[in-house]
Amino acid sequence: MNRSRNLFLFVCIILLTTLACGPSAATPTTEPEEEIPPTPTNTIVPQGEPPTLTSPPGEEPSQPPPPDSTATTETILPTATTASLPTATSVPTDTPCEPDSEFMADITIEDGTLMSPGSTQTKTWRLRNDGTCTWNSNYTWEQINASGNALTGPTISIPGNVPPGGTIEISVPVTLSGSANLGDRFLARYQMRSPSGELFGTRPWALVFASNGTGVCTPPLNGQNHYINQSHGYCFVYDDQYTLNIDGNHVWVNYIPTGQGQPLGSIVGIDLIANTIGKTLQQWSGEMIAAWQDPNNPATTTNITVGGVAAIQTDDIPGMTAHRNVFLIRSNSGFHIIVMPVDPGLPDQSATEIALEIWELFQDSFAWFVP
Repeated sequence: MNRSRNLFLFVCIILLTTLACGPSAATPTTEPEEEIPPTPTNTIVPQGEPPTLTSPPGEEPSQPPPPDSTATTETILPTATTASLPTATSVPTDTPCEPDSEFMADITIEDGTLMSPGSTQTKTWRLRNDGTCTWNSNYTWEQINASGNALTGPTISIPGNVPPGGTIEISVPVTLSGSANLGDRFLARYQMRSPSGELFGTRPWALVFASNGTGVCTPPLNGQNHYINQSHGYCFVYDDQYTLNIDGNHVWVNYIPTGQGQPLGSIVGIDLIANTIGKTLQQWSGEMIAAWQDPNNPATTTNITVGGVAAIQTDDIPGMTAHRNVFLIRSNSGFHIIVMPVDPGLPDQSATEIALEIWELFQDSFAWFVP
């Protein structure tokens, strides 16, 4: 009995000791918090398989990005502001250049140069590259009217490079056929050709007259003719509506109206009439005027030039109608030029007007050369 009691007391002591070491009050048990799923991330999958997205329950998956077979991780780039975006620059394309040329000047063989049949002279032009292509030796300078022409020259390759805006002098030896008729005009026209075979740009020329003399005569324009006196060494231009007449040393341009009641004809003529060795222009012209003028009405004179040679002019020598007379000396030869009618008293001034028109072109174009 005592042993049983002692065992009971021992058990009670053990129980009390255990309770004294634990918490004073029981802690209530709580439910564990729900774990929040992580923010969905894109999973890179091999090309051809749709990406699998992980989303929280009840949320729609975000739109998948376009597949990229080369990426292994997704890189998020910072958002660029408008100011930081690069300016778009157009990419130049290979556009063909445009060839062009511009005539600048004749360096040699002035237009109207006299050239002996069978001879060769060097014609030089100055040109400017007015296009966007650089000229080189693949570009050529060639005659474009050589067929059947008595004045011809070879094709020349451009020496060196000529950039756009640059200038060059191109020289070509041109030859006049030995069969060219004296007094005739000949023209060799040239133009540039590109490596692709295209003719382009300006088309200048070499323009000469066939003559055994030396010098330059005025080239006629459209609607005009020219005359070259090979023996006495002079040339001039006249309008093709008038007629040229030659009688020995006397050469004249005239307009003769037809029909009854028409005004008088108009004439400008030049004549070699005297050897003036030992005489000055004033002496010889004074003698001529004194022999023809009205003693009671002495002629007044004016100093002019004809083809760069000094001359004396008077309108006061009487005749059937009033005339303008011009006297000049060249190489001891006395020339007389007559313009008729020049008369302000005529009732019809049309003949005087035509005569003065012929004389103006005659005087402007008249040139001397060495025969």
